[in-house]
Amino acid sequence: MFVDFYRDFIFYLEIIAAIVAIITYKKYRFTESRYFLYLLLITVLVETVGLIPFYNYYYPNHSIIRSLKSVLGKELVRTNIWLYNIFKIITYFIYLFFFYKILSAKNKKIALVLLYLFLLFALIDVMMNLNTFNSKYIPITRISGALIYMILSFLYFAEVMGDDRILTFHKTLPFWIIIGALIFNLATVPIFIFSKQLDFSQQTYRVILNLSNIILYGSFITGFITNARVQKGEKAPQP
Repeated sequence: MFVDFYRDFIFYLEIIAAIVAIITYKKYRFTESRYFLYLLLITVLVETVGLIPFYNYYYPNHSIIRSLKSVLGKELVRTNIWLYNIFKIITYFIYLFFFYKILSAKNKKIALVLLYLFLLFALIDVMMNLNTFNSKYIPITRISGALIYMILSFLYFAEVMGDDRILTFHKTLPFWIIIGALIFNLATVPIFIFSKQLDFSQQTYRVILNLSNIILYGSFITGFITNARVQKGEKAPQP
């Protein structure tokens, strides 16, 4: 029940983050951070569609559920793993493309190579797991996406440390986006990779995942609000 509370809370937190992003959009619409409004809208859509298996379980004969089964097939309505596998690829692509846009010319080439490398890993992952795409999560995509994200985030932090942006970096939207996602990946990926070796229960993994999501979307909300306040009083520092 405690885990269910977290799951519901995170869904509402995602909606709140999307609403805050929409309200403050004019404060960052000409920056690369605008991609995260699109990501949040996609996230809310995916989480909403992801509820279909729940309704299928309790209301299998509802007219909407029957219509979805006729369009998507019973298997795709019964489980939503296929949806989250696709979503994971989209999510990491947006993050890595964001880094490509904001990094200096010196590091852009590295970001582009790593972005292409991620897409290659994702393609291989999908092809290798095509028969189980709707029954288990694709591991290579998640691990490679997280590792490449960490590399690019450290490159960006190194750039910021080397100039005057370090003085105002904590007031920028990219700071909150990057730090929130970095904590999320640092907390969840080791658990995902070593869950069997560490002998974590499924419930423990879910608690860690849910807490990491709270930090992630809490950072998004904080970033949008902080950026809007900075923009209201002065020209916001840009990445």
